Amino acid sequence: MNYLKKWMINYNDYVIIITLKTHMFLIYKKYYNYITKTVGYI
Repeated sequence: MNYLKKWMINYNDYVIIITLKTHMFLIYKKYYNYITKTVGYI
């Protein structure tokens, strides 16, 4: 039972990290497009 709890916590952390990275990437992409439109090409 303890092992399962540990695994679930690790799994949740993993999912949270993946989600955060995805969000960061999407935000970065959005801003990158915005900046390239404003400034020209980078």
